[in-house]
Amino acid sequence: MSGLRLCALVWLWNKESFTIQRMAPLVVLPGLLLAWAVWKVLYEVWWKPWRIQRWLRKQGIHGPSYQLFFGNTRETMSGFYEAWSKPMSLSHDIAPRVLAYFYYVAKEYGKLSVLWYGSTPVVLVASPELAKEILANKFGHLLKTPPPPSLRPLVTGTISYDGEKWAAHRKILNPAFYVEQIKGMLPTFSFSSSEVLKKWVKLTAVSGSCELDVFAEMQTLTEFVISKILFGKDEEKGKRLFQIQKEQAERGFQALWKMQLPGFGFITTEESLRTKKLHQEATIILQDIIRQRMKEMETDDARTGDLLTLLLEAYMIDNDPNKPESFKKVGISIDDVVEDCKLFYFAGQGTTAVLLTWTMVVLAMHPEWQVRAREEVLRICGNEIPTFDVLNQLKMVTMVLFEVLRLYPPVPMVGRQTSKKMKLGNFEIPAGVQLLLLTQLIHHDPDLWGDDSKEFKPERFSVGVASASKHQLAFFPFGWGSRVCIGQNFGMVEAKVVLAMILQQFSFELAPSYSHAPSPVLTVQPQYGANLRMVLLVVLPGLLLAWAVWKVLYTVWWKPLRIQRWLRKHGIHGPSYQLFFGNTRETMSGFYKAWSKPMSLSHDIAPRRMALLVVLPGFLLAWAVWKVLYTVWWKPLRIQRWLRKQGIHGPSYQLFYGNTRETMSGFYKAWSKPMSLSHDTAPRVLAYFYHVAKEYERMSVVWYGSTPVVLVASPELAKEILANKFGHFLKTPPPPSLRPLVTGTITYDGEKWAAHRKILNPAFYVEQIKGMLPVFSLSSSEVLKKWVKLTAVSGSCELDVFAEMQTLTEFVMSKMLFGKDEEKGKRLFQILKEQAERGFQALWKMQLPGFRFIPTEESLRTKKLHQEATTILQDITRQRMKEMETDDARSGDLLTLLLEAYMIDNDPNEPESFKKVGISIDDVVEECKVFYFAGQGTTAVLLTWTMVVLAMHPEWQVRAREEVLRICGNEIPTIDVLNQLKMVTMVLFEVLRLYPPVPMVGRQTSKKMKLGNFEIPAGVQLLLLTQLIHHDPDLWGDDSKEFKPERFSEGVASASKHQLGFFPFGWGSRVCIGQNFGMVEAKVVLAMILQQFSFELAPSYSHAPFPVLTVQPQHGAHLVLHKI
Repeated sequence: MSGLRLCALVWLWNKESFTIQRMAPLVVLPGLLLAWAVWKVLYEVWWKPWRIQRWLRKQGIHGPSYQLFFGNTRETMSGFYEAWSKPMSLSHDIAPRVLAYFYYVAKEYGKLSVLWYGSTPVVLVASPELAKEILANKFGHLLKTPPPPSLRPLVTGTISYDGEKWAAHRKILNPAFYVEQIKGMLPTFSFSSSEVLKKWVKLTAVSGSCELDVFAEMQTLTEFVISKILFGKDEEKGKRLFQIQKEQAERGFQALWKMQLPGFGFITTEESLRTKKLHQEATIILQDIIRQRMKEMETDDARTGDLLTLLLEAYMIDNDPNKPESFKKVGISIDDVVEDCKLFYFAGQGTTAVLLTWTMVVLAMHPEWQVRAREEVLRICGNEIPTFDVLNQLKMVTMVLFEVLRLYPPVPMVGRQTSKKMKLGNFEIPAGVQLLLLTQLIHHDPDLWGDDSKEFKPERFSVGVASASKHQLAFFPFGWGSRVCIGQNFGMVEAKVVLAMILQQFSFELAPSYSHAPSPVLTVQPQYGANLRMVLLVVLPGLLLAWAVWKVLYTVWWKPLRIQRWLRKHGIHGPSYQLFFGNTRETMSGFYKAWSKPMSLSHDIAPRRMALLVVLPGFLLAWAVWKVLYTVWWKPLRIQRWLRKQGIHGPSYQLFYGNTRETMSGFYKAWSKPMSLSHDTAPRVLAYFYHVAKEYERMSVVWYGSTPVVLVASPELAKEILANKFGHFLKTPPPPSLRPLVTGTITYDGEKWAAHRKILNPAFYVEQIKGMLPVFSLSSSEVLKKWVKLTAVSGSCELDVFAEMQTLTEFVMSKMLFGKDEEKGKRLFQILKEQAERGFQALWKMQLPGFRFIPTEESLRTKKLHQEATTILQDITRQRMKEMETDDARSGDLLTLLLEAYMIDNDPNEPESFKKVGISIDDVVEECKVFYFAGQGTTAVLLTWTMVVLAMHPEWQVRAREEVLRICGNEIPTIDVLNQLKMVTMVLFEVLRLYPPVPMVGRQTSKKMKLGNFEIPAGVQLLLLTQLIHHDPDLWGDDSKEFKPERFSEGVASASKHQLGFFPFGWGSRVCIGQNFGMVEAKVVLAMILQQFSFELAPSYSHAPFPVLTVQPQHGAHLVLHKI
């Protein structure tokens, strides 16, 4: 038994030992993996950086010390945000702002220094000798720095390839940029320039000058060039691709400065989904173009030698089974074609746009060089479009462009990466180190360019680039060596053509609103735009007036006298010609005398029968002359005399023009520069009207052409006009240029207005507005999410809140009218915005009667916009009618109410009594358009000015925020909560008083009628100056131009000394139907902003209220937002 037990024990022991041996790897392996992972992390973030830092310092390459995990990323980001937080002085020493932290590291640690982006060493190179060695890249061990994930959709292509793939692609692309190909592009350059210059001529046609953001204009111009080259006639695809790439660049650059955990880019976030969607859309656009071009190539209709054709030829050969095997190493795919096109579109448009922008800014800062460049252009080109041979003669222009490229290189830094341990000068650089060539510092180096290296001196390039500096590689704005920019000649020729054509027609100077702020967003761009004042060298209105005067004199004086002299010379005599009338008076007198009594019984009746044929033209001419004289002389003088007799005075009427020239001049002068930080905005907004009203009291008159416009700044008379008891004060008909925007209930009178108003009223009942609260809060949340992301890194950011508020209110209107189809809403907003700008510009142009019916480029564009807006709204209307037939439509909203009225009105079974409404589908479309435009525009400007004013008065911002947080906390406000926000309501009312969205209200007399103690003739326009009444010290006290919301503490009725001292939404039966809608929306948005953000005026903010239908900030409303 004992033996058996012993055997059993031995067997059990052996079995357990075997099991332990088998399980050991399973227990030890996770521990080993964990230890390996810990070591790997420690190696990457501690041991390897510390070892590289020691190695570099040993060789004399110093920099700020490496910090665990982050390296110097925090200092870098902080340095950049601090440098970009405010504009700089008007100087060309831009390196401290553009390079920011890199600049200070290079200055402190020498021309070869190192800093750390996370655990990656970045060696900063500011030495031309080392830069030359890096760019020469003799052994091919210096690779292109791979673009960060956020920028890969933009800069993937030949620019990012290395080795054989790069060489093969470069070889394919080179012919697209040969001289002969660039010569063939000259018509495209000149045509695109002409289109932009035509627009500028129109903008300057009235006063001879205008203010423009030339950066936006140059982007449009260069985008047009690239679109024409790549897309041919399909320009819409080009425009859309430009918008996509612009958004990609902004998102990519923002993401560049955010620290992200490894793998975070693969997590599906809202940001990553949007990025993916943009990338897919851009790819689809280019694939469509490629398919179209391949079809053209099959039928021999394609252009030869351009970039896209060359790439597709290589692709088609590479994918041909009959091609030689030796060519297979190229391996070009359709994706490669797409990426190269995308890269060419972005780089070709962006770099040339910034070069032209900075050239114009610099020439505006140095007018003496602008004059010299213009003299050269006019001497060599005259007013002709420059040819390729002429461009080579423009030495002065070339020197200017080179000097701008030196001071403002489009790409201020060039990146490379070591693929193995290698020598660089006397230094040994380990593998995996990034090298950053500071182009900007080398271009500004006094050792290379002299003590005036930061000054604008184009003469340094007078003998060429090679002799301009003390080193071969002191100037490399397009790179150097084998990888020099393939499109540099393309860009330079385009820039010369555009600049020459601008100099031929315009001079330019810095606008008062210009802020000098170069900022690197892949290329060096003006952070706040580049606002310049463009002056037309030949003022067209003066020429046209001189031509018109000469035409009249030629017709009525010179031509008749010349003909009379010629006829008399040949023996043909008659009574002498008299100015204007000739012998008409004697002729008519003779005929009247002949007809005054019967003739004798004779057959010689010719003298009497021919009389009518001779006299009738005279009568018609006399009637036409009298009609013109009556309209432009007799009637205005009679009305002026009648008004003056009653004590209504103003500047005297001038033949034809009235006071239009003074009015226009006054407005342009008022709007030419920003005002001080004050709420006394009436002199700027009302301009000439303000000065007339001040000089001639509260009832005065000015003349718009031959039309009298009575300015009313009296609340008593304003009340009488708005009450309109007898219905004789009609809405002033909108000028033709604005009719596409403001036709609808807002312009109707009488029964039609009453019927439409009755239909629309239910859409703005309290219950309906309550139902809109989720839309208000959702749109606010979307905008605030974006702001939170922008402030995520530093806790603050600078924004143009006017653009943000337009986006927000557009989102609200789109959701309400368009539901899920937001793209139509966005497009409609763009159309209406362009229509408003064009309409406002046309408003100040004197035009001959009927001129608008001539099919000009301007009128055709206006017609096209109107048709497109109408088509969008008709599509929405048809869709809603289908929903109404299936009971899927929302009930009670504006569109549904209009369509119900339309369907009843067009139902043959409806009662006859309802037919007087007469609502048509066109009426429905126009009402939707007015509601969309007015509902979006007025609320956007109210919110914008509220934020600006609260930024100017931080104590009231604090009080309003305290109220919101006390009552709402961090919850979305409900309708009941909104009614408790007394402080917020007071603030909004005071902003509406100081900055009423519509500063003037127009009416027109339909017959002779009494107004107070005055008798006003029929056809006189009445302009109620809301802004002046709102600022009147007699109504509001001596502090009427100060921001004091407490004046509304007891309500609107007690705030002023007159019932109509405050009427931002109008008054009487025609009070704005959407005022409650707008106020509730404004309260919700403002409350949600105050919950999360504080804000202050940005250094770049320019205070410039500007009337474009509504009172808008002329140069935007730049505020600095701080996350609470």
